[in-house]
Amino acid sequence: MELVEDKELRNKVLEFMESFRGETNINILNLEEFEELINERRNESNNEVKKELKTELSIAYLYSMVYASLSLAINQGNGNSLKLSQEWSEEVEGTPLLTLQNCFTNISNHILSIIRLVEDGFDLSARIILRVLIELSWIVILVSSDLEIMKIYHNSEDEDMERRAWYKFFKPKKLLEGVTKIETQLGIDNEEMLVRLNTSRSETYNFYSKTIHNSYLSSVVGAYSTSFDEEGPLNLSLFGMASKGSKGTMSCFLEMMFYLTLMINTILKKIHNHTPAKENELWNTYDVLQKCSQSTYFYYLKKEEK
Repeated sequence: MELVEDKELRNKVLEFMESFRGETNINILNLEEFEELINERRNESNNEVKKELKTELSIAYLYSMVYASLSLAINQGNGNSLKLSQEWSEEVEGTPLLTLQNCFTNISNHILSIIRLVEDGFDLSARIILRVLIELSWIVILVSSDLEIMKIYHNSEDEDMERRAWYKFFKPKKLLEGVTKIETQLGIDNEEMLVRLNTSRSETYNFYSKTIHNSYLSSVVGAYSTSFDEEGPLNLSLFGMASKGSKGTMSCFLEMMFYLTLMINTILKKIHNHTPAKENELWNTYDVLQKCSQSTYFYYLKKEEK
C-alpha cells in the first residue's frame, strides 16, 4: 500500500482490513491493484494530454507565470509597488495592494490547479476550478477599478458584511452588470459589442456553474471521458482519464485569461495611470510575460483557424 506513506498508519490500515474482512474471500494483496491502477491512469493521462493539448497547456503555464509575476510586482514596496491615487490610499483602510496581490496569487494557483487536473485526467474537477476562477477574475476587475467596491470588499470583516457585499456587488447578475460598466468606463462604447460580451459571459458562467452545483447532466456525463480518437469509446473516468472534453475546457480557460489580462492592463493604465520604472525587474518581468502570453494566444488562435 504505497499510497499510504505513513508506515504506522499503513500497518494499522492492514490490521483493520484483516479484522473487517472476516470470513469473506477478499485478498488484501489484491487491494494493491487499486493503487497500481491509480498510478497507471495518471501516467497514461499525462502522456496523452501532453500529446494532444501540449499547445494549450504551454500557454496556460505562461499565464500562470504572468499572474505570479504580477502578484510579486504589485506590492513589492521600496517605492516600486503599484501607485494608487491619493483618494484610494486614504479611503481604503490598510492597503488595497495586499488584497490585489493575494487575488493575483490565487489566480496563478488556480491556473496551475486546472493544468494539473487536466493533465491527470480530471476534466470535471478542472471545470469546477475554472468556474471559481471565472468568478474571481470578474471580482478582481471590479475591485481593482471601482473605489467603492474595493472599500467594501477589502473591509468585509465578518460573515454579515461579506453577505451584504455579495448581494450588492458580487452575485452573478451584479457581477455581470459591474463588468459591463467597467468595460464602458474603459472605452467600449459599441452597444452591440457590450451586449455580445455580456451574453457570452452569462452563458459561460451558467455552463460551468452546472459543474459546481452538481447538476444531473454534469454529474452523469462528467463521470466519463471521451477519447481523443474520434472512433474511440466513452470510458468511465475512474481514477482519472484523458478526455477530449478537456479541449473545450482549455479553450474557454485561455479565452478568459486573454480577456482578463487585457482588462487588467487597461485598468492599470487608464484608472491608476500606472507607468512602472523601467529599471524595476519585477515589473519588467510581468510586462514581458503578459505581452508574450497575449501574442502567443493570438498565434494559437490563427493556427487553430487553419
